[in-house]
Amino acid sequence: MTPKMISIGESVASYSHGKVVGNLLFTSGATPHDLDTGEVRGSTIEEQTRLSIQTLEKILTAAGSGLSDLLQVQVFLNDIGADYDGFDATYKQMIPGVVS
Repeated sequence: MTPKMISIGESVASYSHGKVVGNLLFTSGATPHDLDTGEVRGSTIEEQTRLSIQTLEKILTAAGSGLSDLLQVQVFLNDIGADYDGFDATYKQMIPGVVS
């Protein structure tokens, strides 16, 4: 089975934004980086979370999917103690079906 690569512009590193294998889509690199300049955008965790989820949504849309189809999301926060509440509130607003 040959994977189908999904791209939504330049990556900030050497990886593909998404890869479709069979009926599964694997994504990576959904960060708050500007796709044109590579610069990090957003000055708060809420802004950066929103921008990251918008990037993820672009990847999913390019592959014919959407946020409501997510099975698992892995998140990396620089400072979980300081950033978790802001991240969590924004994530719950943007991702359908999140259970509190």
